[in-house]
Amino acid sequence: DGYTLHTVYCDVPTYTDTSQIMTWTLLPEPLFFSILSYFQYHEIIRIGNTCKRWQILSKDNLLWKKILCRDFQIDLKTKIHPSGSLWINEYKRLVDDTPNVMSEEVYQDDEVWHVSFSNSGKFFATCSKDASVIVSNIKHDGTTSLRYRENMAKYGWQSVCFSKFNSDDSLLMVSGRLNGIKGEIAIFECTEIGEFVLLCKILNNPCEANGAWCDANTWLFAGATRDPLQRNLQDSTVHMCRTYPGQTHNIESEELFKNIPFKLKTHLFSNPNLRCFILSKRKHFTGDSYDDIVADSQPPPVENQQVDEQYKSVLQENQLCLIFLCGENTSVLHQIGFKRLYPDGLSSDPVVSKADKLIEMQGQIVGITQDREERFLYVNV
Repeated sequence: DGYTLHTVYCDVPTYTDTSQIMTWTLLPEPLFFSILSYFQYHEIIRIGNTCKRWQILSKDNLLWKKILCRDFQIDLKTKIHPSGSLWINEYKRLVDDTPNVMSEEVYQDDEVWHVSFSNSGKFFATCSKDASVIVSNIKHDGTTSLRYRENMAKYGWQSVCFSKFNSDDSLLMVSGRLNGIKGEIAIFECTEIGEFVLLCKILNNPCEANGAWCDANTWLFAGATRDPLQRNLQDSTVHMCRTYPGQTHNIESEELFKNIPFKLKTHLFSNPNLRCFILSKRKHFTGDSYDDIVADSQPPPVENQQVDEQYKSVLQENQLCLIFLCGENTSVLHQIGFKRLYPDGLSSDPVVSKADKLIEMQGQIVGITQDREERFLYVNV
């Protein structure tokens, strides 16, 4: 009643004429740019090698501005530097070259052997040949101001070789040389008012092991001793230590090193001392085959020790792998060693004769470091 039904037929084209079909060639440029903006920079470069049109579009200036601001977390309102020409060139500069602007020349009394920055980026520490450690503030304009200075020569140090802040910048680890290959590690507390207070010092042998942070309060150092029963063997032990802000210890206090994650026992004609400690947190990686590498290895002999539950918890939560420098065939450090630190190793200290994994670099290694995400290991040979 009062309603009329209308039937409408729609003729859907079959596109027998291929000239009417939408292809990548006919894709509108704004839509093409929107698609490219989801790719990584190296993928965009490969896409540009497909054809002449895509090569032109893949170099679009506004596209690369968006990619640069996305990858480097920069506001889209940012303008390119007057000396710059294209955003793609600016991206290449930031990726291929170390960004640097000379803001100030900082003079020190002797050679600077090591520089480490705080995780906040607000200050940095320098270690010098004259046994001084200097902490400087970094201002917003890039200039610096002195925050703390300590001359470790008053503790018998010949030089300061290494420093590293813990994860929350509340503690600073400093490693130096006493004499020969022996050294010490000192832990400083960074107080709320900006002062640095020495909490403890402990022997570190060899001094080039430097030490490494397991977490905000737990750290590693090295010890090397001659086997009293077999004089041609030498032990290189790795000790776990713990220090809290506001807590002080006497030198070589037993409270500092309760557990040994593992002990390396090798012949003296090789280079048994572990150097340049770095810790990698294996939980950052997925599908890691590290355990498969050592699955077929024979269980090492053990030396029982009383386990510290807090140390054991650190190894359970972080799945740490110790990376270090060593040398089997010569005193020159030419190999990178990898040794997983297992929680069970604290109650029955494993005694091993080699690392889980060795990488031969065919030359003298003078330094190693990791990126902040611990995905890449940089080696200076």
